[in-house]
Amino acid sequence: MKEKLDEGMATLHDSYDNLGQQIINFRNEAVEIEKEIVKVGDAMSSKMKTLQVKADDIGNLAGESLHKHKKLLDGQSVALEGLETIRKFQSQAIEESRNTLQDLAEFGQRQQEELLHRQQQLQSAHDDLVENSKTMLAAQVSVSLSPIILTFECLLMLLS
Repeated sequence: MKEKLDEGMATLHDSYDNLGQQIINFRNEAVEIEKEIVKVGDAMSSKMKTLQVKADDIGNLAGESLHKHKKLLDGQSVALEGLETIRKFQSQAIEESRNTLQDLAEFGQRQQEELLHRQQQLQSAHDDLVENSKTMLAAQVSVSLSPIILTFECLLMLLS
């Protein structure tokens, strides 16, 4: 029995040594795994920093793009306001031009009526001048014939 006990103790001692060796091996493996985890963590941290830098760059570019887009929209707004001002100015100019043309048309109509009235006055004056000229001519003829008629009347009176 003692042999079996010694044998069991030896097996137990071997198992204990073997267990101790396996624990040391597991500890060494755990240290190696921990080193690998640190390496992977460092690599991930480095990649995360790189990603963060890229994300920051993208954010900055997006912000700059939004700023430029806002400036573009502001510029378009100003341009549209300018176009609206030009449209209003053109509309006002067209309206003023219409009014001016209307005024000129009315002025031309009045001038034409005035001209027609003056032509009628001139025609009337011309007709009056012709009549007066005829009357004056008749009077002149009458005056120039008057001594002849008087002489002729005197002769008739003497003869009678």
